[in-house]
Amino acid sequence: MATHSACPSEGTGSPFLQKLDIQYEKVGCFPKVASDTEPISDERDMKCKNYAMQKACRSGLPFFRLKVQEDGAAGTCFRYCTSKGLDLFGLIRSDGMECRCGASEGNAAVWHHIKNTDVSGSPLQLDLSTALSTSQTEPCSAIEVYRYIGWMEMPEAGGVPWALQEPSVLDTLYIDSIVHGSPHPVLSPSVITAPKTWPQKLRVSGIRVPYVLASADLDDNAHDVFCRATADWSYQTSGCVRFYPATGVVAKQAHLSITFENPDMCGPEKSEYPGAGKALRLDLGGCATPRNMGQMVQALGAALGVDVPLEGLEGGLGQKGIRKALTAYPCTGEHDAALSLLQRPYNHTLVMTTMLPQKHLSPIERRQNS
Repeated sequence: MATHSACPSEGTGSPFLQKLDIQYEKVGCFPKVASDTEPISDERDMKCKNYAMQKACRSGLPFFRLKVQEDGAAGTCFRYCTSKGLDLFGLIRSDGMECRCGASEGNAAVWHHIKNTDVSGSPLQLDLSTALSTSQTEPCSAIEVYRYIGWMEMPEAGGVPWALQEPSVLDTLYIDSIVHGSPHPVLSPSVITAPKTWPQKLRVSGIRVPYVLASADLDDNAHDVFCRATADWSYQTSGCVRFYPATGVVAKQAHLSITFENPDMCGPEKSEYPGAGKALRLDLGGCATPRNMGQMVQALGAALGVDVPLEGLEGGLGQKGIRKALTAYPCTGEHDAALSLLQRPYNHTLVMTTMLPQKHLSPIERRQNS
């Protein structure tokens, strides 16, 4: 735990820049348990949900199953599993090549909501003592297991670096359903009835939201995800929606009080402006890991009365979220024309090339707009 007072000033720069070490190593050849026989039926394999047996479920790699090409299979499986926030991956040569994912005991982003934090011996864990061989060169006729080790050398690391992750909200809910037996309960903006947008100040383009961290003593990873989520709102809306720390004498002017107390909560107590001199409580305890950034972005929107769609949240706010945000809190200048287009039948290329600066466009759209 560390003491944090506020996020660093992000301006409108990208919140998705990070130095990475992408080194992984072969752990060894591991046996396939006797009950692990079913062919792939779904990429999000559900066999390990509510798993009650003592032997390792899916041979210790309980998340996801994907067919991959044999050529470059290790690299493909590495990229796939780390994109879901999972640091163990294995290859099985059986009717083609299969990729599976797992999580080491130290991957706190996956296991941190479990009340008993000692997950060793869990049927969802790979038992390293069962290795048939640890040779780096011998062929493996069972499960060839690899481990991403680059994240372990990063200070205060709690799992796969966020810059490698692209889990969809469905992926996150799937992993939680395996770990907890059901999707980890969080408050979604979709269950908030009649959300109300906040008033905009005269002569202020967009909206500026002052916040305070109710507890400065919080996990480094939670603080980092919060800072990236607020920076994403600023970046994706070109500065139209900004969250900024209310510190010192202006702390009493904060309209959001950020907490990380309830692991079953990810959202505001209600969805409306708290009133002058008051702060709305926003508890992000249930989405305080890098793989939950999409839900945290969504929760910030819920506090402002913006129901951000789940689609596209793995890459930040997403195009539908941007449109909703700019409709609720319009900026002047370049956004005025885009907002008027929202009243017409939706045309992706027309709206997005008008609404967004070039940094948001695909290469094809940039050429069309040049």
